[in-house]
Amino acid sequence: MADISTSDFPSKNLYKILEESIDYNDINDYINNEGYETYAVSWSTNLQTKLESFLKSYISHASNDDHKKRCRDVFHILDDLIRKIKKSDNSEDLTYVEEAINNCIVSYVPAHGCDTSFRISVEDENIIENRKKIDDFMEDTIYINNKIEQINLSANCTDIRNYVETQKTLLNLMLTHDNDKYADILTFYGKSRNDKLDDIIVEITCNSSKQDGDVAIPGNSGESGASVGQISISLVFSLLGILIISFFSYNFTPFGPWLNTTLRKKNIFLKKFNAEENHEMLEDIPGFTHTSVRNKGYNMLYHSLEE
Repeated sequence: MADISTSDFPSKNLYKILEESIDYNDINDYINNEGYETYAVSWSTNLQTKLESFLKSYISHASNDDHKKRCRDVFHILDDLIRKIKKSDNSEDLTYVEEAINNCIVSYVPAHGCDTSFRISVEDENIIENRKKIDDFMEDTIYINNKIEQINLSANCTDIRNYVETQKTLLNLMLTHDNDKYADILTFYGKSRNDKLDDIIVEITCNSSKQDGDVAIPGNSGESGASVGQISISLVFSLLGILIISFFSYNFTPFGPWLNTTLRKKNIFLKKFNAEENHEMLEDIPGFTHTSVRNKGYNMLYHSLEE
């Protein structure tokens, strides 16, 4: 069984399939850079055909909740292209592309079971993208909860956990400051604004011996794996975090001056100790006197021979 990674999350995996099915990157490049018109004409003519496979596979024959999320994704990606056309300097030359997309939104997509009420009616792009992030996360929590055992055993578990924690922090801020704009998305998943994200998703514990950060020791039977001494990204980030905290503490807290004072005192003590030790050693050597180390160095006394 292949290790699960964040690219397997349905919000990422299925949206990527949707992008590929309509050649999103190619038409997006055309809109932004005004490529060959023949391509845009061909794309517009075949848009419904491009969408058909995705609509049948992931909407017409999908479960109720899954198909609603895919409908929201389809409307999102088509509306995204329309917004880009309207902002383009060549929007007038892209009218036929916009019309083809609108026809899909108004008639073709609904014919496959997508209610147009799934479209986001607001114009603010930040709100649109934030709503999708919350929608994606809520869908992924179902996947994570169902696959938690495999995730905990995955070599990518630490990366998954870090990603989830980052998303939770970001989405909590959205729901806290703009709850009215986003809270309705929670209802798509049977949740409400009173539900905390920490309670919605199970804890990821990462208990695999294959996790990032472990050293892989090749077996006697020719096992393949990471080379001995391979250090994970998570370990590097941990060390980097320690360095950053230490730097901050040294420069912006009383720890820095205290450390400087302590080191100065220790340095003075060592110098004094070494000077006293040298003085005692010189006194024990016949023929040497320590009259003035700073000004004269060591004076050697030559005893004259009695005649």
